[in-house]
Amino acid sequence: MWSRLVNGWPDQQRCWHYLKLLSLLSVQFLLIYGGANLLSAHRSDVHQIYFEWELAVPLLPSMVWIYASIVPLMLSPLLCLDISQQNYLAKQMALVMLIAGAVFLVFPGKVGYESVADLPRAIAAIRSIDLPYNVFPSLHVALSSIIMLHLYRTFDSRGRVFLAIWLVALIASVLFTHQHHIADVLGGLALAWLCYRLVPLERCR
Repeated sequence: MWSRLVNGWPDQQRCWHYLKLLSLLSVQFLLIYGGANLLSAHRSDVHQIYFEWELAVPLLPSMVWIYASIVPLMLSPLLCLDISQQNYLAKQMALVMLIAGAVFLVFPGKVGYESVADLPRAIAAIRSIDLPYNVFPSLHVALSSIIMLHLYRTFDSRGRVFLAIWLVALIASVLFTHQHHIADVLGGLALAWLCYRLVPLERCR
């Protein structure tokens, strides 16, 4: 795993190429995710998809750091993927966001956890910019999963075990920070796999 990262250290062209793609994806994310959230905040037909027993899931503030590990994960393709693979990933991520945005508008959701008056600062910071309506499917899970599907193709067996543990931890973090329910997670996983299959590598070369 680690030798793969060192040997794959990007040259300037590869580095700037991915940063440009990531910038475009970030703009798309802000427009789709932010726009859908603002529109849903003024709607009355907001849905909640969860089992009653899920409301007993505890809030674990320390999990916010695993939740935030999506940031270095987003940068990891810069180290591990060549330019054609980066293009492949970027088109799939764009499709993930487009489909998720459509679902957010047609089927706005909301988590069922009770509000907590004294939230830890890190979680309160997330909630202050992340309105609770774009929950199904979980974009956090979908984007993390599709990146890891690409990294899985390049890593050795030890690296793949590391990725599996990291993905499980990320999924747990969205539940234990009360950002999502199980249905949202399953929706995110399904969306990632769908877009991974819909955009084959040959079309992105």
